Amino acid sequence: MFEQPLWLLAFALIPPIALMIFIIAKDKHKDSFGYLLKLFFFGVLSIIPALILETIGQGILDKLYLDYNLQQLVLCFLIIGPAEELSKYFMLRKVSWKNPKFDYSYNGIVFSVFVSLGFAALENVLYVLQGGTTTAIARALTSIPGHATFGVFMGYFYIKAKAAQLKGNKGKMRGYLFLTCLVPILVHGMYDFLLFFTEGVGRDEAIFVMIAWLIFTVISFIIAFIVVNKESKREFHIEASVKQESLANLGYTYDPAGVPVNPVVAPVAGTPVAPAPTPVAPAPVASAPVATPVAASAPASTVAPSVPVAAAVPVAAAAPVAAQAPVAAATPVAAKAPSAAPVVAAPASAPVEPKPWFCTSCGQKNSAMFCTACGTRKPVL
Repeated sequence: MFEQPLWLLAFALIPPIALMIFIIAKDKHKDSFGYLLKLFFFGVLSIIPALILETIGQGILDKLYLDYNLQQLVLCFLIIGPAEELSKYFMLRKVSWKNPKFDYSYNGIVFSVFVSLGFAALENVLYVLQGGTTTAIARALTSIPGHATFGVFMGYFYIKAKAAQLKGNKGKMRGYLFLTCLVPILVHGMYDFLLFFTEGVGRDEAIFVMIAWLIFTVISFIIAFIVVNKESKREFHIEASVKQESLANLGYTYDPAGVPVNPVVAPVAGTPVAPAPTPVAPAPVASAPVATPVAASAPASTVAPSVPVAAAVPVAAAAPVAAQAPVAAATPVAAKAPSAAPVVAAPASAPVEPKPWFCTSCGQKNSAMFCTACGTRKPVL
């Protein structure tokens, strides 16, 4: 019953459809069903150039008369892997690279997997119709997830290539496009080589190689599953992310709503930066008069009789401190003690020198109209 063509067709198509549903379910910004169907059918069409390239490569390889194992190595890594993966890449690039629907990061994986599963679906139908249900079950567990895995690796680097293109970095774009093709080719080649290698060795060696193939296949599937989960969770708008990164490089920051705010401009290298001004603490203002009578600092006998001690600096005539000098420039009295030298009157024949006076604010001895230490005006007698 299950060997009927319709049943075999169903067995061949159910695995790729199930994987496509799984990939779509992870997508937060789902694309139209029509566009995804277009990608799927372009993947189906990719089997045509792949078959042409494989036929040409196989014909050349047959004329080289290589050892069986070496022949399988060349077949897997230089013919089958490149022919199939480059055909898928060509269709993927043709349909999606310049399409505005390729706007979110996870789209790269979705589009690539749909193209790969389109290829795998037709290939699976051809194999299952020939091999029956046993082939259908075996390929449902290995080959179909394998093609999806190759598509995940291709889509991962395809995303990075698109982001590099939007940044205007053509070097990185070409590098990521190269990896978009190379990584799936290598993984596909290793998958086929370990599988084909079992046919050219003895039984014991074949068991060892088959175990290695199973380990490699399971690890590849696990890595692809992790990539799908990670990229689906961190899905972002590619162009908006590129613009945001460019603004961040200019010093812009973002508020919680994602709106850019004014940049923090960093000083240009080599430009001298002026030091910040040092704040000057205001000096305490004494409540008592600062001025001290001359008689208190020097003996009366040392003062010339022409200068009366009582009339030197009358305390009562001192002006208020706040109105005469800035507080910040005041100097403590203890730091400026009046000189103890005697005051000698000038000879009558010499020009008359202005009489010295002691500042009532800081005690500084002065001969000018204003105190040279704090700027207090000479008191009027």
